[in-house]
Amino acid sequence: MRARYLITAVGGDIGSSVIRHLRKKFSRDCLLGCDITPYAGGRTDAGEFFLVPPFTDAAQYTDFF
Repeated sequence: MRARYLITAVGGDIGSSVIRHLRKKFSRDCLLGCDITPYAGGRTDAGEFFLVPPFTDAAQYTDFF
C-alpha cells in the first residue's frame, strides 16, 4: 500500500509551499490537499483537492472529517 499525504490550508503560503516541495519527491496521486476556499492556490498541485467547511461551523467541520 502506498502512502498518501494530506496537506491542509493549501491556499496559504506555508501549505502551498509544502505541497509544491512534496511534488518534487512524490507523485501527484499521493498528495491530497484541502482548504476552505475553492480558489486555493495549491489545489492544482494536489492529486485530489477537498473543499472543507471553516472550523467556525463546528458541526459541519466534524461531519466532514
